[in-house]
Amino acid sequence: MEQFFKILIYILAANVAFLIFSLLKQGFKYYSNYIAELSFLLIGIFWLSHRDIASGWVFLIFLFGIFVLVILPIMIQGKIDSLMAENRLDEIEFYARIKALLAWSTPNSHLLDLATIASKYYDSPAKMTIELRKLLELGEPYNAVTRMFLGAIHFNNRNFNELINDVRIPNKSIEEQQFEELLYLVRAYLETTRYNEAIEAQIALEKKAFEPDNDSPEKRNNVIINRFVFLAFMGWKDEYDSYLASNAEQLNMLPQELRDFWRGVCYFYSGEFDDGEDKMRAVISKLPDEAFDIKEFMKKRIEGMLEHKVFFAKHVLPKLKELHSEYKEKVTEIVLANKKDKFVIEKKDKLSKIVSFVILVFSVIFIVIFNVEDRIELINMGAASNFLIKNGEYFRLISYMFVHIGFIHLFMNLIALRFFGPPIETIAGWPAFLLIFFGSGIAGGAASAYFGKTLTVGASGGVLGLLSAAIVFELFKTSEEKAKENIKNKQNFSSLMFILIINILFGFMEKGIDNYAHFGGLLAGAIISLLFVFSNRFKFFKPLVNAFAVFVTVVAISFALYQHITLFNSESFYPKNIKDYQYCSIPVTTFSVDIPVSWNVNDKKSSLQEMSITGPLGEDLVLVCGLNNQSQEDFLKEYIEQRSKHIDWEDNVSLVSTDGPRKLLSRKDTFKILFNIKVNDIQVCLEDIVVFEEKFVFVSRLTFASSHIDYYDEVMEKVISSLKLK
Repeated sequence: MEQFFKILIYILAANVAFLIFSLLKQGFKYYSNYIAELSFLLIGIFWLSHRDIASGWVFLIFLFGIFVLVILPIMIQGKIDSLMAENRLDEIEFYARIKALLAWSTPNSHLLDLATIASKYYDSPAKMTIELRKLLELGEPYNAVTRMFLGAIHFNNRNFNELINDVRIPNKSIEEQQFEELLYLVRAYLETTRYNEAIEAQIALEKKAFEPDNDSPEKRNNVIINRFVFLAFMGWKDEYDSYLASNAEQLNMLPQELRDFWRGVCYFYSGEFDDGEDKMRAVISKLPDEAFDIKEFMKKRIEGMLEHKVFFAKHVLPKLKELHSEYKEKVTEIVLANKKDKFVIEKKDKLSKIVSFVILVFSVIFIVIFNVEDRIELINMGAASNFLIKNGEYFRLISYMFVHIGFIHLFMNLIALRFFGPPIETIAGWPAFLLIFFGSGIAGGAASAYFGKTLTVGASGGVLGLLSAAIVFELFKTSEEKAKENIKNKQNFSSLMFILIINILFGFMEKGIDNYAHFGGLLAGAIISLLFVFSNRFKFFKPLVNAFAVFVTVVAISFALYQHITLFNSESFYPKNIKDYQYCSIPVTTFSVDIPVSWNVNDKKSSLQEMSITGPLGEDLVLVCGLNNQSQEDFLKEYIEQRSKHIDWEDNVSLVSTDGPRKLLSRKDTFKILFNIKVNDIQVCLEDIVVFEEKFVFVSRLTFASSHIDYYDEVMEKVISSLKLK
């Protein structure tokens, strides 16, 4: 559970860090105070995480901090937007003040100034407009918020010419206007019969609608409503009916009455005055009395249209028909056909799904059936080890990717694999994905082995190889479509670099993470992806590179599978495959023994009566020799009692049971005692062997992070049988 909360803390920390990163991109001078707030929150949480405080409490503190500094300001902004849409500008000041207190930034302070003016002069729109216009001298990004206030005031008071004057940025392209500003401008141009500009604004709005920053349900709804209004005012009834029949995304979420009313408006402006009027009045007659405001709006709209019908038919309708002929094709292409991003290419993720599924199946089987905290079982499952790989067990460079320490470890790697895998498979093809993932995993395992990591498991080396490949493909884009696919998936260069930096920082901050495997995977992923970038530029090489990728990957996996099965069936895994021993006698001790050649004596911990030996996988063997004047029975009884007390005194260690003493046949007067203990809820077994010889007693204590201490029986029998007193 502690590890679970740590993972949650790091996920939240990554999101806060990304928010800081986004604010920096928007402008440090505008958001410096808010960045400082969030930075202090991050620093405080990391400081608490490294104190003796339960991770559950740290997570709750962090969650509360995020709610206050991030979520609550977002919720308040939603309320402010809602109040602006409803023209309740006098109610905004309270919420703007809270937001400015929580999220310190000059834009939020500016929002409070605007809300204060709106509240003070709410009953005098003209005076409010004058005061707000004074704030337009501040420049961007403040002017964007000011323009929105002015747009809301003018729109609700139907001052469309003033709206255009205050919202339209002079000397700039219409496409440089903000999404919300374009919504106001399209309507204002239509109401003031500036149809050419209305078409330009609508086309700009459609392009803005599918940018990542504007891809939200609320904004898509606004675009859909705006399409109805635009097509209706332009009188393009064929396009209006075609759009209705298209069942476009979220179209059915709009009330049927609204769609039918604007259909009547569209028919009227197309020149079919009677048909259009009948359609609008039919909608009004069906509305309930509770919808009084809507009915009054519709009635006034009809009256205004009928009042200017003659002028419209003579002067406006010909212009609309001319514009329809001129812009029909362009509007159909951009407005009506723009239901989804036309730059998105077909997503390919079959192989990444298969790889994810295979890793999931093997990892779940290992987690459920075996003890993934047990080192012997990890060795049998195929964990990577510097010692074992250097001794010829090369299959571990691949097999370790299918082993994970718990469901959280597995979940995090699968999420990352499903995030980075499909884009790589889509952009470079499945052979590239195959070679990058497994090649990076092999390189990560090799780097871990070279730099001396005892045991390594997990697919993070391969996953980080995909991350570095994504960065390489972003830097060396091969086509416009693929570049826009990356943008649509929000995997631009800056975001990818941010993810990379966060992974590296977490690797250094969290204990137990194999940074060598991560860096090995990152480097290999970059190198391999450059091969595919090169092949994509020369069509002749691409099939050869793809074939090479498949061949190398298949051969590597086949060899790993063959070697793993062969060694497993022959029970040749360590420590059962230990054959070579070395004579060990150091000057300060009073005894000598034979130990495996791969084990080393720690001179600093050894003394006249004690020898400390360390194995390649973390085995800790202590050999002690001393005088004894007790009977064997009394000594063993007292030894077990004292040893049990000593174990229980250790932090996070509890004695579960004791087995023995049992007499061994390999040497006279030799007894074995097993202590079954739990270390942080992980089952471990300690093996002590006591040898009585004349007036001396010799004790060996073997400690290893496994409950399968019996795997060392043959080794310990060899050590004990070789014992000689000097």
